[in-house]
Amino acid sequence: MYAKVLRSTILKQSTAAAKTLLPQHKAELKPGTYDVVRWEFAANGHQKVTFADKISGYQTWLVWGDDIDCDGEPKQINLKVPYYSQRDNQEQWWRTCSTSSHAMVLNFLKPGSVASDDEYFQKYVKPYGDSTDWTVHTNAYKRFGIDSAYRQNLDFTDLEKSLELGYPIVIGVLHHGPVAAPSGGGHIIVITGMDKTKGVFYSNDPWGAGFSYTNTNGRNVEYPVNPTLDRRWLVDGPKTGWGRLITAIDGKPTGLG
Repeated sequence: MYAKVLRSTILKQSTAAAKTLLPQHKAELKPGTYDVVRWEFAANGHQKVTFADKISGYQTWLVWGDDIDCDGEPKQINLKVPYYSQRDNQEQWWRTCSTSSHAMVLNFLKPGSVASDDEYFQKYVKPYGDSTDWTVHTNAYKRFGIDSAYRQNLDFTDLEKSLELGYPIVIGVLHHGPVAAPSGGGHIIVITGMDKTKGVFYSNDPWGAGFSYTNTNGRNVEYPVNPTLDRRWLVDGPKTGWGRLITAIDGKPTGLG
């Protein structure tokens, strides 16, 4: 596998501006072709690249995405997750994004578990608490033999790993306001796939095609890593994403968590 550096760029050990980093935490990389072990999405428009050989003491660096083309690992995953719109929910349609999203993943993991997101809400959510409570959904999944972990320290690496293992991920984003200044109380969607060549994640969004929502069909919409999910999901920087990882099904570990 190799990476082509298109122009002189600064390798960094964090996504902070290069001028703020200590000299030992950055290095200049000249244009050319370099052998790499792997690469993945990172926050704020960067790519996390592990080179075959160490550069200035480190093997893994953050690189500005526009300055590098990584080849040899074209990842395109699109899991066929059923879609439910929250807009037609029988109760609390304006605030049941989490219910619809969790029902989608449930019926992907165990098809036919519920007839609809309304049934999931009435039988497994409403009697036990509020639909916005992540713990309520954790317990609901357990009733179907699904163990999961709600985390607030996820990153794009976690999304990629989960998708590569075949598991969609329920995540929380800020869906109001411009991408440069996202706002709101939060919205829950399902990450169903990715295309690393295009720099997008695929999502089933129960409210519609974000983030204008002029199209109310949110099935399999493309959300760019930069400048969308890196700001609407990783609101407070790297490893600050909210989401649910599936850790075991019927007692069998998934390799996540």
